[in-house]
Amino acid sequence: TLERIAWHKAGIIKDSGQAVSVPQAPEVMKILSQEAESRDATFTWLSNQYMGTWVEDRPDGQIIKLGRYGELFIPLLGRYQIENVSLAVQAVGMVHARLNGIPHTSPEYVQAIKDGLAQVKWLGRAQQLESEPTVYVDGAITVPSAQSFAASMLARIKSPVVSIVAVPVDRDYAGVYQSMANISHSLIITENHINPKTKFPARDDAISAAQTVCDDVHYTDNLPDALDIARTIVGTSGTILIAGSLMIVGECMLIWNIDTSVI
Repeated sequence: TLERIAWHKAGIIKDSGQAVSVPQAPEVMKILSQEAESRDATFTWLSNQYMGTWVEDRPDGQIIKLGRYGELFIPLLGRYQIENVSLAVQAVGMVHARLNGIPHTSPEYVQAIKDGLAQVKWLGRAQQLESEPTVYVDGAITVPSAQSFAASMLARIKSPVVSIVAVPVDRDYAGVYQSMANISHSLIITENHINPKTKFPARDDAISAAQTVCDDVHYTDNLPDALDIARTIVGTSGTILIAGSLMIVGECMLIWNIDTSVI
């Protein structure tokens, strides 16, 4: 439930510390506030005027606009990263206000924020893995995250589009199938067994749910085979979207030999 997720996230709040949040649903805000109070921590939430807004996409990221920082480049493709940037900038400002150094309101501080954001790397979140065909991966296993992934990719995809989806059984996997089917010609349902505690829907259940939202559905129990099927469909000019659990994301890092030693 949303409340349960909020309770887990609130575990980051430390005794007598500071906590800051982007705008949240009332039930989430209540739990965060209660946890901060129990920890004797200061809790601040951002109003919409402190949230960044999208300006335009770039091949290697996007331009956003954020208050006194003006237009910023972030080398992250996901629309949801605008909220993350807004939160990070505010949190950094709260820390910086306690430190000696360049004034918080100075042009040097603003430029330092811009320079830092321009160097951010975030593996597995709307990350491009390949260009021929274009392949993107995102750890999207909830309906909101899948919707955001799909929206982030909308201007970047080239037809035909195939989505490889691997969502654990304890999530709304049918809803994620729907979200990815909205921008895809084909769905390939898969899974992996890196973490034995993570269970995926039974084959027949997964296929049945996918066929209600997409006419062309395939199933295989491993990611390499799913990629082979997808490449057959899209050739070198289409797009493959991979939405799945963190185990699937990790498997992608291995397949594409991406260094994860520094994140």
